[in-house]
Amino acid sequence: MKVKYLFSILMGKLTYVGMRLAGKKVPYFPGYIARKFCKNFLSMVEKPKLTIAVTGTNGKSTICGILEDFFEKQGYRVINNKGFNIETGIISMFLKNMNLFGKLKADVAIMEIDEATTVHIFKHIEPDYYICTNLFRDSMHDNSNVDNIANKIKSKISKVFVVKSAKRVKSIPVDTMYDSSYEKYGIRDFKLEQKLTLAIDYVLREGDSNVLFTKGHEEAGYQILKANLEEENATVAEIDLINEEIPENTDALYIISPQR
Repeated sequence: MKVKYLFSILMGKLTYVGMRLAGKKVPYFPGYIARKFCKNFLSMVEKPKLTIAVTGTNGKSTICGILEDFFEKQGYRVINNKGFNIETGIISMFLKNMNLFGKLKADVAIMEIDEATTVHIFKHIEPDYYICTNLFRDSMHDNSNVDNIANKIKSKISKVFVVKSAKRVKSIPVDTMYDSSYEKYGIRDFKLEQKLTLAIDYVLREGDSNVLFTKGHEEAGYQILKANLEEENATVAEIDLINEEIPENTDALYIISPQR
């Protein structure tokens, strides 16, 4: 298998030379040739210290360009497939930046990936960070079913995002950062910024907000409010005012729709 991989690198490099001599510029073609000789090329390629994948309907190239500028200004060697966002384009990116023995000359790889292609790319490469800009219906063929695309992406991401300070830790399951509900005009609901902001607030905060809801009188209609408060890092509990005293550290007491 290693021989196939090294031979595919050679053939990909020769393809670059041939295109240069012929005055042609087809950036994904060397990757196409290399994959012909080694179908698992991406699984075998040497990974850099940091790999970032960017996908979505709009804004992929802009985000990749911003990230590339940022890391280059920090002194890192960055590679980027620059819009050629299918598997052969990503293979070409690695080919161009490695020697004949597969040694990669990069610290950071920024991969722009077509949203429908992520399921195939992630079989071979597991990025350190994954950015999804948005998902829209933009094609009657490839991406006509946004739910299908979102579920495919979701099936390949099962990690937990951890925000940590010196004293506290907050874990966020990645699949809770977005859902398949639709907002007005069909825009998918992404909660990345909200989740991360709340997690940062939690780990930097000295104490928690303590919220109580009364019980024992058939109170109704507060479950959504309770869930929202818990999501915003409040400590939520119930209290029976007839049999219990209100603790001194209570920040808020809700008495909502008692029925008796």
